[in-house]
Amino acid sequence: MQAVVRDEMTETEQCTWAERAVHAVAAAHPGIGFEDWPRCERLLPHQFVCAEHVERHGNETPTAAILLSQAGYYLRERARYAEAESLYRRALAIGEKA
Repeated sequence: MQAVVRDEMTETEQCTWAERAVHAVAAAHPGIGFEDWPRCERLLPHQFVCAEHVERHGNETPTAAILLSQAGYYLRERARYAEAESLYRRALAIGEKA
């Protein structure tokens, strides 16, 4: 269903909705403590999709950098260092541009 709806959208509409998704997912991020890990794990696939949107649409906003940092922090805490590093590097690049 998502693919059908996306195909009907203009590039501008896709970019707008991608930016809204980034804001929503960043705002939904729980705390960073051990007790928050189950919620972080459930949110992680959505953060990865948002990271793809950031790349595809060039959505290099401070919120995008925060979202990538949040995901990177959680992955680092779970010893998933390679995944965390790529998100941290992208967040840093966006932050430096901002």
